[in-house]
Amino acid sequence: MRTPIEHVSAAISMYYEGRSLNDIPRIMYQLHAVRTTPPSIYKWVIRFSKIAIEEANKNQINVGNTWLANENSVKINGKSHSLIDVIDPETRFLLATRPSKRRTAADFGQVMEFAESRAGMVPERILTNGWKGYQGGVDMTFGADVRHIQTFKIDKQINSPKFLDYWHNTIKDRAKVMLHLKKEDHSQLILDGWLVHYNYFRMQKALNNRTPADIAKSSFKVHSWSELVNQTIR
Repeated sequence: MRTPIEHVSAAISMYYEGRSLNDIPRIMYQLHAVRTTPPSIYKWVIRFSKIAIEEANKNQINVGNTWLANENSVKINGKSHSLIDVIDPETRFLLATRPSKRRTAADFGQVMEFAESRAGMVPERILTNGWKGYQGGVDMTFGADVRHIQTFKIDKQINSPKFLDYWHNTIKDRAKVMLHLKKEDHSQLILDGWLVHYNYFRMQKALNNRTPADIAKSSFKVHSWSELVNQTIR
């Protein structure tokens, strides 16, 4: 690669922090006197996100027995999409995110399958809001093995102002990234790339400047985009 590793990784990190592809070249020039282009940056994001996702999925994590599933609306290329998230409130580890066009029980069941695969376990409880499709998704994936509570307002930990504020800010940060998505057919890849960024590389003030992966005792030994890019092209 003609561009130094630290500049490539900095550009990817800026992208997943919500900077637009048009802003990043200007910032790179101001900080490093490096000239680059939005298409080049996007190629880096796609290339190294694929590697990061593949490597992160190989490691083990330890999460809690209660998961929260929730929907959030986000705009991708100007079109509204519904995203279903599954998060472990104990570690703040985001287990899975998938778009849902028709909001069906099958969509939710698919997200839960990804979450189960990522966690390597079946939870004891799943807390959701009042959408009826959740029950069908839980039954489809876990049968009667998991207790489904169809309102998370009764859970003090999840309904606490501290957690709700944390989750709201997390969703806002992700929305900035999806707003700058260049190609709609890359939406799942960018969602999963952001998930790696959030879980493994981004320290959280609410977690005493640790990452959700740190709290979940992840076996993944890469702690930044810089380390990942360096190990990939070395």
